[in-house]
Amino acid sequence: MCGIVGWYNPQGISESYRKTLYRKTLTAQLKHRGPSDQQQITLTNDDNLPIAMLGTARLAIVGVNDGAQPIASPCGRWWVSMNGEIYNHPSLRRECIGNGFEPLNQSDTSVVATLLSFLPLAKVIERLRGMFALAIYDTLSQEVHLFRDRGGQKPLYWMHLPDQTLVWSSELRVLEDIRRQTTLRLAYNPTAIAHLLCFEYIPAPLSIWQDVHKLQPAESLTQNSNQHHLQHFWTFPQQTLDRSSSRLHWEKSLYLALRSATQLRLQADVEVGTLLSGGIDSTTITALAGEIHPNIHSFSVNIDADGFTENAMINQNQQHLQTIHQIRSTTWNFTQTDFTTALEQVWSHLDEPLADSSLIVTWFLFSQIQQLGLKCVLSGDGADELFAGYPTYTALHWMQKWARFPRVGLRALLAPLVQRIPANPKGVSWEEMLKRWTMVNNTRTLPWWKEQQLWMGAWMPDELQHTDNLWEIASFWASQTHSDRIGNALFLDQRMYLAEGVLSKVDRASMAHGIEVRSPFMDHKIVELVSQIPVHFKLNRQGNKQILRGLLPNLPRSIQQRRKKGFGSPVATWMLEHSSDTLNQLPKQLGHWISEKTLQRTILEHREGSHNHRRRLWSALSLSEWMARHPESL
Repeated sequence: MCGIVGWYNPQGISESYRKTLYRKTLTAQLKHRGPSDQQQITLTNDDNLPIAMLGTARLAIVGVNDGAQPIASPCGRWWVSMNGEIYNHPSLRRECIGNGFEPLNQSDTSVVATLLSFLPLAKVIERLRGMFALAIYDTLSQEVHLFRDRGGQKPLYWMHLPDQTLVWSSELRVLEDIRRQTTLRLAYNPTAIAHLLCFEYIPAPLSIWQDVHKLQPAESLTQNSNQHHLQHFWTFPQQTLDRSSSRLHWEKSLYLALRSATQLRLQADVEVGTLLSGGIDSTTITALAGEIHPNIHSFSVNIDADGFTENAMINQNQQHLQTIHQIRSTTWNFTQTDFTTALEQVWSHLDEPLADSSLIVTWFLFSQIQQLGLKCVLSGDGADELFAGYPTYTALHWMQKWARFPRVGLRALLAPLVQRIPANPKGVSWEEMLKRWTMVNNTRTLPWWKEQQLWMGAWMPDELQHTDNLWEIASFWASQTHSDRIGNALFLDQRMYLAEGVLSKVDRASMAHGIEVRSPFMDHKIVELVSQIPVHFKLNRQGNKQILRGLLPNLPRSIQQRRKKGFGSPVATWMLEHSSDTLNQLPKQLGHWISEKTLQRTILEHREGSHNHRRRLWSALSLSEWMARHPESL
C-alpha cells in the first residue's frame, strides 16, 4: 500500500513548470500514505531530456526489507509505480520465474513489472487480483498508462497542465499544490459541489476542482505524444434474473470463494488484524480469518451515545469468536470528546470534501490502531452493496410485492402526515426514511436511478443554486445495467456510493494513519460470483443478506439474524453542541450554493427538533470547513 505521484510530457516540461515538477520532494506530500520510504525516478529520452517522473511513498506490507519502488521490469522496457496490493502475487511470481524472468525484488509491484516482460499490458492487468492504482511507463513507445482497480478501492487523480504535461497523484493535495505553485487557476467545480450536497460524496470523473479529474473504477488512461485515451478494462457484472438455481449450491460456492479471498488477504510480511463491528459482514470476515489463522487480533469501536452503541453486540461477537477461534479483541469507546478531537484532525487533513459523518469515528478507529503499531487489517466493506443490506433495498422488495395494488398518489397523500412525525436524532430511523421517501418522486415521474440516488441523500436538487450536469454520471452507470429494480439498484450503488463514498472514506481515514485495509468482499471474483446469485437468496421476506447470514452455521442465530446498526456518528446532537457558531455562519458562507433562506430554515428546524436535518447540515458544514482551508485561486 502506498501513494503514487508522477508526470509525463514527451516534448519536455515547459520552463514555467520545471521548478515545481522537478522537486525531489514531490512524493513527500504523500508520506502519511507511505511512511516506510519515498522514492522518485526521473526518466529521460535519447537526448537526455526529462520526459517522465514516477514517485512512490511506500507502506511496506510485502517485501518489507526488499520492496523498493518505482521499479523496472527485468527486460528494462517498463517502469511501474503502484498504490495497492496484488493478492495473487505469489502465484504470479512463480509464473514469472517459470517463464525465465526473475522479479528484481520481493514486492508485488516487481511482479507486475516482471509480467510485462513476457505478457501484453492488457493481459497483465487482466491477471491482477487486488486493489491498485498503477502508473506504468513504456520506455519503448514512450507512453504512460494509468489504471484504477475494478472496485475503485484506490483513488487516482489526474490533470493536464497548459503545456499538455500529464500529472497524477493518489491524493488531490499534490495536484492542488502544483497548481498553486505555478499560479494556475483553481476554481471550484459546481457540479462536484452539487453531488457533495445531494449525495455526500464526489464521484469520478469529477473532483472538487475544475480541470482536475479522477479515474473511474476499472478505468485506464493512456497518454502518448499526441493524445490521451480513456477506457474501461473490465465489464461490470450484471445481477442475474435467473431464479431456478439451488441455494445450497450458491452457499457452498460462496463459502469457498470468500474463504479463498480472505486467505489471500492474510498474506503479508507484517501482522494482519481485522475490523469487527456488531454486524454480520465484519463478523463473517473475522470468523473466516480465525479459521485460517487462529489467535488473530480484532479491533472494534463502540459509539458511546444513546441509540448508537453496539457494545452488547460487539461483546457477543468477541466472546463467540474467542471461544471458537481464540481471536483476541480490543475495543475503544468513541465519546463526544473523541468526536471533537477527531473532527478537527479530519478538517485539517482532507484535501477533498466528503460528507459521510461516519468518517469521524472511522478516523478515530484507525488512529487507535496506529498507536498499537499495526499496519494492515481486513474489513467487511462491500457486503451491503453485494447482498442488499441497506433498508432501501428492503423497501424496494416490499414495493415490488405491493405493485399489484393501486398506489396512485400514495406518497403525495402521506407526505403532510409523515412530515408531522417527531424527529428522531438516533441515527438512521424508520421515521427519517419514511419522510425522505415521501419527498422523493412523489409524482412518480423520476426514473429509477434518480430516485435511488436521492432516497438516502442529503439536499434535494431543487434546494440548491447550481445543479447543471448533476445527473450525467448516474445516468451513465444506470445505462450499463439491465436487471430488475433491485438488481439495478445494487449495480448503481456499487459504482457510485460504494466506490466513491464508502471506499473513499476508508481510504482517506486509513491511509492518513499509514494503515492498509483489505476487503475480501471487494475481490472481483467475489463480485462476479455474487452477481450470479439470485436476488431472492439475498433479500426476501425473512430479511436481507440471507445467504450471507447462513454462510457460517457455527454462528449463533442471534448473530446471524441481527439487524444492521450502521456506523454513523450522533452528529444530529453533537454537531449542534460543537459547531453551533459555525452553523450560524453557513447561510452567508454558502449562499452561492444554497439560498440563505433555505439554510436558515433548515438550521432552525433542526435546532427546534421538528426535523432531523443531520445529512443536510453535515454536508453543508463539511463543504464550508473545506472551503475555508482551500480557497479558490482565480
